[in-house]
Amino acid sequence: LLSRKREDKIKEQAAEAEAGKDAALAIQLYKQILARDALNVAAYNSLIKLYRRGKDYKKELAIKNKAIKNYETWSYKHQHLHNKKVGDISPKLNKALRLTNKKGKAVYSPEPIAGWKKRKMVMEKRL
Repeated sequence: LLSRKREDKIKEQAAEAEAGKDAALAIQLYKQILARDALNVAAYNSLIKLYRRGKDYKKELAIKNKAIKNYETWSYKHQHLHNKKVGDISPKLNKALRLTNKKGKAVYSPEPIAGWKKRKMVMEKRL
């Protein structure tokens, strides 16, 4: 993993490249951040913005899909890690509150997933 100092330096370089209109370098640096930290919301949002500005909608959609997949996978894995009692009660409570469907799959997505999914749907209509 990148050290915090190194990661901050890469973020700073990426922001400078983005401000200096060097989108290719900024994209490369944000991808480097994501290679080390697959759950970096700021890097995903910056990549999405850069691809949208460059009118590269297919890559923008691919980044959104990757971000959604990574966050949903992480969320699913960490849902019931708190303790056994929470793990036993959570699915029942979610069902009672209608936060899951009959199969137990969540019908509500937390942020940032919800925002990415909403923008993804709008974008798919355009394409």
